[in-house]
Amino acid sequence: EMIFDIRVKSGSAFGHISVIDIQRTASTSPNANPIALAGSDQLIQLQTTTASLDGAASYDPDGVLSTYQWVKIAGPSAGNLGTPNAATSNVTGLETGTYQFELTVTDAGGNTDKDTVVLYVGNRLLIDFGPDLTAAPDAFNHYWNTVTTGTPGLKIPNAINVNNVPSGISFEIVNRIDGTFNPAGPGTNNGNTTGLVGDYPSTVTADYAFTHPSATNGQWKLTGLDSLKEYRIKFWGSKTAAFPCITEIKRSDEAVWKSYDASLNTDYDRAAIFSIYGKREISFDIRVDPSLFFGYVCLLDIMELRPSTVCIPKNVTDTVIACDSYTWNGNTYTSSGNYPFTTTNFFGCDSTTTLVLTINNTTTVNAGPDQTIAAGSSATLDGTTSSTGVPVQWTGGTGTFNPDNTTLGAVYTPSAAEEAAGSVTLTLTANAGACGIVSENVTITITGATPVQWLRFSGTQVGKHNQLVWATANETRNRGFFIERATDGLRFESIGWQASAAVNGNSSQVLEYGFTDFNASVQTYFYRLRQVDMDNRFSYSSIIRLGKQPKADVRIYPNPATDQVIIDLPDQWTVKPYQIRFIDQQGKQIAQYRIADQLGQVTIPISGWSSGIYLIQIIGYDGVERHRERISVR
Repeated sequence: EMIFDIRVKSGSAFGHISVIDIQRTASTSPNANPIALAGSDQLIQLQTTTASLDGAASYDPDGVLSTYQWVKIAGPSAGNLGTPNAATSNVTGLETGTYQFELTVTDAGGNTDKDTVVLYVGNRLLIDFGPDLTAAPDAFNHYWNTVTTGTPGLKIPNAINVNNVPSGISFEIVNRIDGTFNPAGPGTNNGNTTGLVGDYPSTVTADYAFTHPSATNGQWKLTGLDSLKEYRIKFWGSKTAAFPCITEIKRSDEAVWKSYDASLNTDYDRAAIFSIYGKREISFDIRVDPSLFFGYVCLLDIMELRPSTVCIPKNVTDTVIACDSYTWNGNTYTSSGNYPFTTTNFFGCDSTTTLVLTINNTTTVNAGPDQTIAAGSSATLDGTTSSTGVPVQWTGGTGTFNPDNTTLGAVYTPSAAEEAAGSVTLTLTANAGACGIVSENVTITITGATPVQWLRFSGTQVGKHNQLVWATANETRNRGFFIERATDGLRFESIGWQASAAVNGNSSQVLEYGFTDFNASVQTYFYRLRQVDMDNRFSYSSIIRLGKQPKADVRIYPNPATDQVIIDLPDQWTVKPYQIRFIDQQGKQIAQYRIADQLGQVTIPISGWSSGIYLIQIIGYDGVERHRERISVR
């Protein structure tokens, strides 16, 4: 972003802006890097040996991508990329294991970006209890391991997976299940379409290991497991029967039995399913529900789900300060606190991000009601905010704050200039951080702006002397008057002192004063009185002028003025360029106007000016001052 400050050049009356022209050129815009997106990680279960890599979501923020490049950077030697230079590519010939593929994208400017995707191909073993399956695959192209007897000690070493590849896992019968193995049935074939795994052929669902109640449990054992991998092991059986056929199975290292009813099991996944992790071997106890007569086991399905080494949990803290509410991961929070959000990939790897949230409610400020105070007194401010602990500050005044201007209930004492002006406006500002800065004003009106109620102030030329007279109608703690004189109406100097005639500076009677300037050596002088009270606070009287008056008659009105000043220039002035200058009480020029082609009446807007006394100077083209006069702006 870019911010521009704009103002009119000093000495110029006006400025104009007609057009803002914004152009973006290639030379100032560097080539942005492309974004490579290789897609989500994938879990593939044998017997699937192919996968699709999809980088089509990759993009170039300021153009188009020119090339894609897929490369296998980790995994088994198997796995062939079909179209490595395309946005999408098939991978064929996958074997069990973890693969990592890297996608590199390049934009037209030669900038590149990379992203990786993980493919995990899990192993799967199937064991059938019956002699029906031979070395050939079944109708679903699965290879099976067959168990034809329940004799203890029977072992299938290095069982094959569904792709007929030795897995390293062995099956062993430790204790016989009382009953027999029936290679002929009568199992139930459910059409191979029900449940999450519906790829068992009818010959398998018809075979079974027959069990009945016995004093001892049967026990089967799996060895050669990888302790760094997780396995899903399912025992399943079916039987056409009108009575329950419940088989109970548990891990030998646990006490909880799982069961299924073979007579009701029309869903392949309504079985006894176990999740095994961190084991090199595991044994299962098998029995029939003690209250029943028979049970059936048709098959054992072993799936390798994931390698634990892929999972590297991450814990991240995200600190946020928000205003009123904050939306994060689809949730909107309206109060401060710690909010964890956990995501799990297909490997079971959890990454937890904790949002440390601070909610600042929108702060409102109230500067309190406007106040009216008497001159010489102070105002107790009544500022409030809707939030506690928010930094606040009073600004806008030239007086003093007690104890300071960061206290909501500070006591404010107006300055002499503010008392002379009759009012002061203060601004209460609160910095609400994320909610921004808010403010409100309060106006303090000062009645009896000075300790003296002026009745009149005038002067008379007596020869070469200027005699000044003034009167007060009321005085409160008045110390006296400095008599001040200037030749230009701006730079005043003290030329005398007159103490108050009131007893102890207090009077409700009319008091008359006089002073003679015996050193009036020039034609024109400006005079004013600076009244000082017992606390050394002071105020000024009006300004009078004594001496030779300008020949030209210039009329300036209204006085006091509020929103505009009208200046009548005399008709007898020759039409030449004139400058009209406005000067504040500190001697600073705050406005200037150039009159080039007209005389007569000139209207000058003053709306928005600060209250106070301003000197108006009219300067001719030759630099000579033609007229000066003071006006009061309210």
